[in-house]
Amino acid sequence: MLALKSRKEEEEELRKMNKLLELRDKVEQKREERVMRKIHGNKHFNSVKRKKPLYKEIEEKYEQEIAIPENERIKQDLAERKKLYQPIRRTEIEDHARVYDENLKEMEDILRR
Repeated sequence: MLALKSRKEEEEELRKMNKLLELRDKVEQKREERVMRKIHGNKHFNSVKRKKPLYKEIEEKYEQEIAIPENERIKQDLAERKKLYQPIRRTEIEDHARVYDENLKEMEDILRR
């Protein structure tokens, strides 16, 4: 009987040891999974952190595609208006008067002949 008990006790101890080893393996595996998830999470967080926020991307796209071209068009329109409504220079008036007088004299000469 004593041999049976000791054998049963040994088997029981073996089962307990196996259970402890299995539990230790499970704990170690879970720890490794947590570490891997943390590493993966940090990589994902850093990649998201480096990206510009969506509102910034939309704002820059608006500036590049709409606001800047519109400002350039307005500047060009204002430059054309400024040039169009510029006062006439005195030299231009004098040149025009001289050319007009020359043409008038030529016409009078032609009519006298």
